Amino acid sequence: MERIEADIDGLSALGAVCKREAEALCVFRPVSEVGSTFQPTSTAIDSVLKMTDRAQNLISMRLRVTGHTIVNAAGRLADCENTSRERIAAV
Repeated sequence: MERIEADIDGLSALGAVCKREAEALCVFRPVSEVGSTFQPTSTAIDSVLKMTDRAQNLISMRLRVTGHTIVNAAGRLADCENTSRERIAAV
């Protein structure tokens, strides 16, 4: 019978990559002086910059949550494997 093992180190590394990428995306920029709000182009650029910032923050948050979930799952899998190993050894 073949054995299936979880790659705990790989899962932890993936969680760390998610966290690193989330931090890289979450860059706070100072409010830029685009120009007069009477100019349609300036207003449009300002709107696009705000939407881009919101999108970056949303993706960053999702990456952070995903990384946290993966790391927690890796810990639970490791605990489960250890418990199963102990139960099998006791039989």
